Amino acid sequence: MAIEERKLKEKLQRYNAILDAAEKIMKASGVYNLNMDLVAKETELAKGTLYLYFKSKEEILAALSIKSRNLLLTHFEKSTLNIDNPIEQLKAIAFASFNFFKKYPFYFELIAIYEVNNKLEETAEIQKSINKLINFVNGITIKAKEKGLLNIDLDPIQYTFCLWGMLIGMSQLVKVRGAVMEDYLGFTEKDIINTFMIQLEMGMKK
Repeated sequence: MAIEERKLKEKLQRYNAILDAAEKIMKASGVYNLNMDLVAKETELAKGTLYLYFKSKEEILAALSIKSRNLLLTHFEKSTLNIDNPIEQLKAIAFASFNFFKKYPFYFELIAIYEVNNKLEETAEIQKSINKLINFVNGITIKAKEKGLLNIDLDPIQYTFCLWGMLIGMSQLVKVRGAVMEDYLGFTEKDIINTFMIQLEMGMKK
């Protein structure tokens, strides 16, 4: 039994080492520049050994995307811990999403890449991680509806998906156009996020 446990531990360590190496490569050269040759070189593993853990770079991206979504879910959960009002919880989730983008831009990109690239296959494991996020937010949206706090014209699950899309889109906007907005239009990332939050609250309230 001890031998089996040691083998499992070593296998997990190697699995995580591969993911760590892939992260290092992508942070240095970009998400789209990952390839198995670079991962093999970084980990000092033979490609045959590498393929025992991941059959392709897409499988590595999928694993890191799941990690990223789980980390985002943890941020959502922590942001709502001491808040009772579901509308305030939804606002806290929006702020948590923006904070996550600022703190973990690499992980946010790994989440967003599956929202904009239809060539990447969403595996059952990825879909499970997506469902965890959606179910958490939707549970709060349903609570807001039940308490009569959510706009009567809004369907909870549809609103949840719209909120997710808006948060992804706004974060991408800030990432791509944030500096331009400040240099040429005179308002900051904080300004545009605050404006978005005002619009979000106005739209969701009864």
